Amino acid sequence: MIEFSEYMKKHADDIADGKLNVINVSRDSSRHKHKYTKTIITLDTETSSYIYNGKKYAYVYIWQLCIGDFEGNYETIYSRDLDDLKKLLDMLNTSGQKQMVFVHNLGYDFQFIRNVIPFIEVFAVKDYKPVKAYYKDFEFRDTYIMTGSSLENLAKDNKLQTQKLVGDINHTLVRTPDTPLTSKEMSYCENDVIVLYEFILKKYVKSPKFKSMNDIPITKTSVVRHAVHEYIRKHKLQFKVRAIIDKLKPDEDLFNHLHEAFTGGLTTSNAVWSYGIIADAVHSMDITSSYPAIMFRSNRFPMGKFTVADTDVNPCILEATDTMAYIATVELTDMKSKFGISLLSGNKIDAINSTGVITANGRIVKADKVVTTITNIDYENLKMMYTFKVSKVTYFACAKQGYLPDYIVIPMLGFYRDKTVLKGIDEQYEQYMIQKGNLNSIYGSIVMNPLRDFIYFSCEDGWLDDEQLECMGKNEDGTIKDSFKDYFLSTSEKLEKYYASKNTIYVYQWGVWVTALARQELVKMLAKVGNNAVYSDTDSIKYIGQNKGHFWNRNLEIHKENEIAGKHFKVISDMYTPKSKDGKIHELGLWTYEGCSDENGFKTLGAKRYVYIQNGVYHATVAGCPKRAIELYLEKNGLDSFTDGLLLSGQYLSKPVDGIHYNHSFKTTMTYLENEPETIPVTDYLGQTTNVKTGTGVFAEGCSFQLTVSSSYLKFLAGFKIGE
Repeated sequence: MIEFSEYMKKHADDIADGKLNVINVSRDSSRHKHKYTKTIITLDTETSSYIYNGKKYAYVYIWQLCIGDFEGNYETIYSRDLDDLKKLLDMLNTSGQKQMVFVHNLGYDFQFIRNVIPFIEVFAVKDYKPVKAYYKDFEFRDTYIMTGSSLENLAKDNKLQTQKLVGDINHTLVRTPDTPLTSKEMSYCENDVIVLYEFILKKYVKSPKFKSMNDIPITKTSVVRHAVHEYIRKHKLQFKVRAIIDKLKPDEDLFNHLHEAFTGGLTTSNAVWSYGIIADAVHSMDITSSYPAIMFRSNRFPMGKFTVADTDVNPCILEATDTMAYIATVELTDMKSKFGISLLSGNKIDAINSTGVITANGRIVKADKVVTTITNIDYENLKMMYTFKVSKVTYFACAKQGYLPDYIVIPMLGFYRDKTVLKGIDEQYEQYMIQKGNLNSIYGSIVMNPLRDFIYFSCEDGWLDDEQLECMGKNEDGTIKDSFKDYFLSTSEKLEKYYASKNTIYVYQWGVWVTALARQELVKMLAKVGNNAVYSDTDSIKYIGQNKGHFWNRNLEIHKENEIAGKHFKVISDMYTPKSKDGKIHELGLWTYEGCSDENGFKTLGAKRYVYIQNGVYHATVAGCPKRAIELYLEKNGLDSFTDGLLLSGQYLSKPVDGIHYNHSFKTTMTYLENEPETIPVTDYLGQTTNVKTGTGVFAEGCSFQLTVSSSYLKFLAGFKIGE
């Protein structure tokens, strides 16, 4: 890795008119609007956090950049001065073409480099989460949002020649631009940008389908959307797709009801078994690719235009769940859960008009009256899990049922087949990971909310809130500025614009039904297993006792449903029953047995809070805390210690045992700073003091984790009795 000033000397002969002509500007032959160079640039920073006079500061003590061509030739540059980054970019000549700069977790680095680079445009999903940012001809892209993978896994999963070095820099030590770095630390810095360069080169540039940098996706779901668009173009379905979208697009009122009805996976524990160690072995059954399975085999998606009832309708209409897809706002009375596992989330009801509501673990156990918006699938689910009466239906809209369009399902089946066939083949590992990622992203693409928040970044004012947007978005005469037009659109106008786009290939209601149908698969089995069910989580059920037969019987039904769906879509059975390397058939959507815990080896404290021992090894799932932190604590303190009040420190309070800290949370809190530019004295871990320029940044600090169970839930568990 070459230092910036040395790099400038090395390329002194290349400097012409103040520009460095080291970027390959061969013309991009694609037909896209934007033309990109044939050069790959990757960037990373290393930072320190510091408290001075009681105030938090953060700054860059080294940045590194890799610049390379499409043939594997690259050079790495670094500087201890952030100002040099702007100098370098200003001197690089792109000949008017766009130049991508890839950054892993751009939101973090952006907060530092915005101190020296006046970005002219930023596209973000929310505050401090830019997806793309522009400076002159440079387009900064976030590879973390693009892949959803850590840099370490990115290198491993793609079998890159260069691997990320882990643990070679202790980030808790304070460093400054004057702090000497060891060769090991410098290698750590360099490898990060080389890994990114090799990833872009191998994954995209060297792909047989690569034509230009325009082919590089922005997000994970954009890869899936691209595959669907390719299928549409190949089979000349553009007019068919447009007709479907125009027919099914929801208006504002319907969309609002759909949004109220949308609910994610069913993640909860059974109150019967919560808080105590379970003596029996706890078994686990998982669904093979739950969401894709539902999207393939179910013929109960809303596939016609919704018709809205003009007046209140007779509650008896809700029983017609098999004949139509519907969405309804209902008033339910005398509601009571049949089991220790409850279904309806407390935050999915109209709290003002609901009365006598008792919740446990965030889900309704009992209520005198509940007002909520549901689909026909939800109604069936509620009947399996509760006793209740329907007293009123205040909104009702229905549509014809059917399978999802083939342009969605068939590419998805291709992802599933390829993932299964490639699994376990070493030389095809990268392709396996690609197809696995595509399959996992298919749900995210179909459930996307078309109403996104308008996020705007200003170099002068940072991330703008609504009050600032209202002010800055208008000219002096009250007219709306062009760049703010989307912000001032009404909900109806936003929906119309979204569904008018030729890139729109899904309607929102399909995503609502995917989750409802996936929950139904769990609910069917929870109703069969009853209070032998210990825990459920989106696509799995953990239970005690001899209940496998229920799942095997359900698999026979699923197999028949798959065969019927296969005939409908006119696909061969190998698409949904592919074989892996070992010749084993992996049928889409079947329940599979995943083993069991040891006896006296399972404990849950509620949703996303369970631990178990399997073959003497601790395993943990606890929301808000790294798995390994809990597992290490339990190894030291036993299963009984998994209880209300469990505390893990954010600091290393004791000496490690055999090199391991058993009471550390491994958690870091990030505070995004909006400090004004300031120079402060910083004393590094070596005792050397340096004046450091600071400004906006991200302050990182270790934080503790305390496991707490709400007093209301503890009280509920203490008095819980089945049937009362």
